[in-house]
Amino acid sequence: MNPNFEKLQDLLHEQFANIGFSRGESKGVTGREHLTKEEFIKNKNKILKEQVVKLTKKDEELKKIIQSQRSQTK
Repeated sequence: MNPNFEKLQDLLHEQFANIGFSRGESKGVTGREHLTKEEFIKNKNKILKEQVVKLTKKDEELKKIIQSQRSQTK
């Protein structure tokens, strides 16, 4: 990576950290290759779909519990 670009990212991180922006670790530090935009989006969508499945199951469980408690109080 261009060292000037890296310095610019560091400066921007310092300015925006107070509003919640965080800076990832450099690939020079981690040794990992960065994902393409398409790969990143594909991975993010996979994670989000898995979360939707888990939350849907949890929602169904909670609805059953609520329904059971309502029937017990009648």
